[in-house]
Amino acid sequence: MEGGFGLTISKIFLEFVKQAQPASSSSSNALAQTASDVTRAVQLELVKQNKMAYNPVQSVVRINGAELVEDILKSSEGHPGVPQPPPPYTHRDPGDGTAYPPPDLLLVPSMSRPKHLEIHGHTKLHESVIFNSIWNLLTLLAETHLNNAASPNPTVFKILITGLGTGMGGVAHEVAAFHMYKALSIYAKALHLQSSNPIAIPKLIQNEIK
Repeated sequence: MEGGFGLTISKIFLEFVKQAQPASSSSSNALAQTASDVTRAVQLELVKQNKMAYNPVQSVVRINGAELVEDILKSSEGHPGVPQPPPPYTHRDPGDGTAYPPPDLLLVPSMSRPKHLEIHGHTKLHESVIFNSIWNLLTLLAETHLNNAASPNPTVFKILITGLGTGMGGVAHEVAAFHMYKALSIYAKALHLQSSNPIAIPKLIQNEIK
């Protein structure tokens, strides 16, 4: 959460922290420290979900945005005498002033540490990492939808997905896009068969995933 696009995501949550606690410093040094606080808050959320501060590559964890902001505030309690504000936490649009809640974070790591996604023998590691990450993300979203289906206002998702492995991983953007699209395409076909001919899904997967 302290480099690349992860830092950009950290800055988004920092805006919620800043509006909840105006005393937060905006200097570059303080920002780096606060980005570290975001990392620690994410790790704390993983502990709460029995992940023990570690989310394996290709696994997906959904972190509640409001709880993450609260954990960031708690991790910044090194400033004595500064009270921590209670939820709800919101951020106001600088244009029309509309207040909106912090988004949930879907944590999908493509690597356990910053490195290139190597090619081992005849197996292209980045292909399986990207494909499986998107597939796991889709199954999580499907489970969440089913859990909310009985609600009169089921959760509506707007999801921003970055190019998996295209930063430190060194995967070309068009290659990452291809494997992300491949996972989406096959999952969509399987989803269609789920209601019309579920017994055909295993054969579809066998033929499509190569």
